[in-house]
Amino acid sequence: MNAKIFIGLGEVAGYYSSLKHGFDELGVPCDLVFVRDHPFGYNCNSYKGLMFSLLRIVARRADQVNSNLKRILILLENIIQIIWSIYVIIRYDYFIFSFGRTFWPGNLDLPLLKLLGKKAIVNIAHGSDARPPFMDGFLLNRMPHDPILTDYIYKISKRKSKKIDFILKNAFAVIGSPMSTSPFATKSFINTFYVGAPFRPTELINYECDYDKKYKVLEEKSLVIVHAPSSPVAKGTEHIEYIVNNLISEGYDIDFRLLKNMTNSEVISVLASCDILVDQMYSDTPMSGVATEAAYYGKPSVVGGYGFGTLADVVAPQVWPPSMTCQPEEMYDTIRYMIENKPEREAIGLRAQSFVKSHRSPVNVAKNYLRILKNETPDHWRFNPDEFIYWEGAGQSRAEIKKIIKALLTEYTSSGLFLDKVRPLTKKILSEVNYN
Repeated sequence: MNAKIFIGLGEVAGYYSSLKHGFDELGVPCDLVFVRDHPFGYNCNSYKGLMFSLLRIVARRADQVNSNLKRILILLENIIQIIWSIYVIIRYDYFIFSFGRTFWPGNLDLPLLKLLGKKAIVNIAHGSDARPPFMDGFLLNRMPHDPILTDYIYKISKRKSKKIDFILKNAFAVIGSPMSTSPFATKSFINTFYVGAPFRPTELINYECDYDKKYKVLEEKSLVIVHAPSSPVAKGTEHIEYIVNNLISEGYDIDFRLLKNMTNSEVISVLASCDILVDQMYSDTPMSGVATEAAYYGKPSVVGGYGFGTLADVVAPQVWPPSMTCQPEEMYDTIRYMIENKPEREAIGLRAQSFVKSHRSPVNVAKNYLRILKNETPDHWRFNPDEFIYWEGAGQSRAEIKKIIKALLTEYTSSGLFLDKVRPLTKKILSEVNYN
């Protein structure tokens, strides 16, 4: 493949920086383009240009203001980006778009790319880029729950359902995740578990020295448990702290490290020295970005969630990420089990490390993207969402999700969910909340 690949427009937990590294290793020319800097320090733009520099300046300024000026700056940002994109579309033949975001508002550039014979892969497998808002604690926990903002949830659900449908109909290929992408999906997509989520560590700082500067390090014999929440409420940080503190009060020798407001390189430096990562309470993936980072260093992760049994039915064992998964209500017993069973946790860590360094290596994932661009996607990579049933979402408890869904149904009836009424998923949701 001689034509150049465009990767953009934003980073998600180091995914696209690592993907570019994979292409670089393969000798495939590509440019990595982020309009905005990532708050955790995943920044490695390879694209230069006057118009792009202006776009980044305007975008940065738009993020800094909260007034009518913000609307003007966002409008200006969109105009500059559309103008800049014309040049980019002419220059590149292949595009990989992150988080469902393309050049033009409403993804209206996708039909143009198709018309011009360009190939665009759109990734909507990261979670909140496709997950229905009423299932998305990472979104809802930023809003008041009393009263529930049903009007807002309804509007953004409507907008997102249309967006997912439009992307699926107009992109050359779409990568999705069974549990987060399926509810709004109107046709099949490529299962992200077969493609892989690439990881390449940033330059590792001296974790012992760096950590000593910020935290009291206990004696070496203490078992180090790390929790590094990007969104503390959605990750269940309060519950995790309570569990670990109870275990400490029971006499377990634990050095609990809660990592907040740190760059990615700083977090990785602590992960490299830990014994266990406790990822989150309510996840819809068995190995998130931070769990992947821990796995690279042979560290096992405890991941809570409701649907892992359902997910395991549609993901082949060879691409299933090795983590210690559990139901949210089993988190206490699972962490205690991992503390007491050193051989087991070390074995999980080693399996996870092997998995990340092989299946999730940047080169392997880049090769999988090339297979997609060459239209060589194996049939078993494709996922049909029609019969898949998972409604608990991520980032909040089952009880909280039921409460929100009931409020939507009361206000808007079943049409307020924007789900196909004949699908088993819709019937399951209505049954769970006793809606007739």
